[in-house]
Amino acid sequence: MIIVFIIYLILLIWLFEFIDIYGDPSLDRDLNQNITVVIDQINNLNDLFLTMDSIKSQNYNLNNINLIILDTSTEDVQSLVDNYKHIFLEINVIKVTDINRIDILHRIESLCSNYILLIESGVSIPRSFISTITKYLDGSSLSTIFLPLFYRYKNQYHIFYQLYHCFIESIRCSLINKNFSLSNKNVVLKKEVFLDFINGKHENLGGQYLVTPDLCLYKNRDSHLDISSNINIIHIIYAVINFLFIFALLQFLALPNQYFLFIIIIKIIPELCFIYTFYNRLQIKFPKFDYMIFSMVGPFYSIIEFIYNQILVKK
Repeated sequence: MIIVFIIYLILLIWLFEFIDIYGDPSLDRDLNQNITVVIDQINNLNDLFLTMDSIKSQNYNLNNINLIILDTSTEDVQSLVDNYKHIFLEINVIKVTDINRIDILHRIESLCSNYILLIESGVSIPRSFISTITKYLDGSSLSTIFLPLFYRYKNQYHIFYQLYHCFIESIRCSLINKNFSLSNKNVVLKKEVFLDFINGKHENLGGQYLVTPDLCLYKNRDSHLDISSNINIIHIIYAVINFLFIFALLQFLALPNQYFLFIIIIKIIPELCFIYTFYNRLQIKFPKFDYMIFSMVGPFYSIIEFIYNQILVKK
């Protein structure tokens, strides 16, 4: 068992890769670029309005922002967003079905500006977000920038789940910065690479995952479980590691010895580095005491989430 955790430790050490944008001279320039914001996965109209209000509050010329809303709901979204039409350059509502996917992609491309932001409904962004991201895209050689997502739970008792999501997000960050593209959402890109990106052709796109407060996406959560039927390889591997960790933890509690203590330490410390760095880069206070408890109970949550989502997949 210890070989598995040593490999896990080595993997995390190799994987650790955070990049920020501080000190880039391009951020000192004022730009007036047009940008298109594509809002997807509309399951709740209140979430949609929260995202639109967040965009409306940007310290950026709103006449340079046009919105594309991919409507998967049963509501008349077009009439509901009419009050926002005078605020932005343009608002286009596209009804989405599985049948017209190719036509939709080409229509989105034809409506888009040079810069495209892909986000989910329910996400909010900092006031300086669009100003910062347009300056960085204009002044760098990157064509794609992946964005951090931070879950804000209303109930303080759900801090453990926030820590868990921060670890998963920090792993996603490092994988992307190691040239493993694992996401088609929460990203800003140049129009020239839009179709290649959407169709999964991520080779040589020049993408990075940047962790900084000005580029962070925030999402409020009311429940502790992140219910999703999309089980990817990260969650599967992490669930296996946590299953072994739980076994080692129970063995240590039953009969304390250095062998199981070493296993516990080599799992907790590298994960602490990932989570602490993620909080630190976003300039959010790291909950030290909560993490101490989370390091013991978090693996149980990971197993529960994995089993729960597997049940959803079978349904």
